[in-house]
Amino acid sequence: MTLDLNRERGRVRLDVIDHGPTVTLVVGDGDIESEGGRGLLLVDRLSDRWGWNRLEHGTGV
Repeated sequence: MTLDLNRERGRVRLDVIDHGPTVTLVVGDGDIESEGGRGLLLVDRLSDRWGWNRLEHGTGV
């Protein structure tokens, strides 16, 4: 996974790129009490709203 942070024209753009061969699906709502596992849930919610792109070597949100 790659995290790319860019600042341009007064805005910040954050790209999360998963270099895996398939699109990852998130199942369930996560557990608010859990110490981990909420990252994919957050990316899932944002990608629903902002969209995602299938790249040559992975998926980008």
